[in-house]
Amino acid sequence: SRLHFNEAKINGNNDDLSTSYRIMAKAFMNLNFKDSSLVYANLSLNYARRSDSEDAVLQTFKTQSEIFNHFGMIGQSTSVLIKFIDEAEKIRDDKSICWGTIQIAHKSFQIRYYNEAKTYLRKALSLAEKNRATFYSSMIHRGLAEISLALEDIDEAKYHLELCKPLIETLEQSTNNSLIKLTNAKVLILENLYNEARNQLEETVNQFELLHDHEGKAKAFNLLGQLFFKKQQWKNSEEYYKKSMVL
Repeated sequence: SRLHFNEAKINGNNDDLSTSYRIMAKAFMNLNFKDSSLVYANLSLNYARRSDSEDAVLQTFKTQSEIFNHFGMIGQSTSVLIKFIDEAEKIRDDKSICWGTIQIAHKSFQIRYYNEAKTYLRKALSLAEKNRATFYSSMIHRGLAEISLALEDIDEAKYHLELCKPLIETLEQSTNNSLIKLTNAKVLILENLYNEARNQLEETVNQFELLHDHEGKAKAFNLLGQLFFKKQQWKNSEEYYKKSMVL
């Protein structure tokens, strides 16, 4: 990122400088350096606003929202997402509007505003279907399934997971596919189908391993902990809960 920054500085290109600062902001985010991450994100936005690229401001808002979310600043992340959607509407970028709307739904879900989350996801689904964005449609149906589980409506959750299946056939080794399997495993646990749930979760752990997705792997271990807890196998449950916390 430093090399890219030095080249951009020499060229004096605002779009390149914005991209460089954005890369550095994300690098500091991954290192958990909050202040540095936010400073570079703001610098990226300053140069994005001076650039000729329609996409520069949009991408910087996206990065800012991810950084705020990473550091648990949900309110600030949501505010930036609203700006992101406004910017996407100016350039008529439906897929970006859809992505931003999904992210706001996730924030609503995090604070247990389930009806609000459902409203945002249905708005996003309309855009995804209009633009034949099957990847986003699969994300949305998984989100609706998670809301259904939170509201203890297993049948509704299964309905949305069923709608996911034809949308993920070409995404066998994707994070989204693995997350859908996690949601399905939650249903299996609730239905006391422990062997099926365990097989699916162990398969998902392997998929997350291949994808180098530590967060996904931690979620799978946590669910395995819940599974063994329900089976009253305390030692196995504790072991998987510990594994989930280490990642």
